[in-house]
Amino acid sequence: GEVPNSDQSDCQPCGAGMEISSDGESCDECTAGKYSNGLDMKQCTKCPVGEVPNSDQSDCQPCGAGMEISSDGESCDECTAGKYSNGLDMKQCTKCPVGEVPNSD
Repeated sequence: GEVPNSDQSDCQPCGAGMEISSDGESCDECTAGKYSNGLDMKQCTKCPVGEVPNSDQSDCQPCGAGMEISSDGESCDECTAGKYSNGLDMKQCTKCPVGEVPNSD
């Protein structure tokens, strides 16, 4: 689970947002849509359903209010006109009930 450090005098784990390369000799950045916490993870992993990697790919997070998970599951997209998401228990944007419109916040 470790790779040689820069002067090859010792071994170290890959950091957050990184995984051990296929040859086991270096660290590679996580590919889009995956994360690694740099602590107990040797390989990058897809986030749980309903979450996306944060900006440094060290953890997963839900999309915020007014956002939904992109179709590829790798990032968050803004809700399209006429739809909303509260950012709490909604993974996808939804049309407002009849007679209501999304707020402007």
